[in-house]
Amino acid sequence: MDSLFKFLFFKKLKYEKHQFSTQRRHFLSINQSNQFFKHDNYHQI
Repeated sequence: MDSLFKFLFFKKLKYEKHQFSTQRRHFLSINQSNQFFKHDNYHQI
């Protein structure tokens, strides 16, 4: 019972960590594209 609980707990932890890093990567890519977009607009002026 105890080992099962630990197993699930770590699984959940791993999953959340993964979700977090995915979201973070997504956020960074959005940020980069915004930077690129601003840069592009700057050149058009």
